Amino acid sequence: MGMSPTDDDTRDTCDTCFEFMASVCRIDGSVGLVVAKTFNKETNVYEGYRVDKVVGSIQRQNEVTQKFGFPAVAEQTIQAGDKILCINGKKSALEMENLLKNAPGMLCLRLRRDYARPTEEPPEPVPEPVVEPVVEPVVEPV
Repeated sequence: MGMSPTDDDTRDTCDTCFEFMASVCRIDGSVGLVVAKTFNKETNVYEGYRVDKVVGSIQRQNEVTQKFGFPAVAEQTIQAGDKILCINGKKSALEMENLLKNAPGMLCLRLRRDYARPTEEPPEPVPEPVVEPVVEPVVEPV
């Protein structure tokens, strides 16, 4: 069962969000994504999954697309922090978990990226090295 572009009942209003579709293929038992369940603290319900890390074939595909692709295409590569809205049209956390673990072949994902959310922790500032002046001893003639 595929997803239709008008299937938008999971969308909410978000000025800084971008939704896109991506397909992943299971290779050697892996879909190339490390995911974590997302939990809504207000309703105490698991809502779905967030991409924690992109690995393997998906990581290589992203690197090639970002290097040689058009900017609009490169923007639609799966990145850490993207929220998985549905997989093969399935929206429940249990159905998505079963597909991620067991579905053979191609998976069609609808993802949301929030540009207001930082994708990575800012790097720690590197302290400037302290350079001690070199003082050569003055030798007086005898």
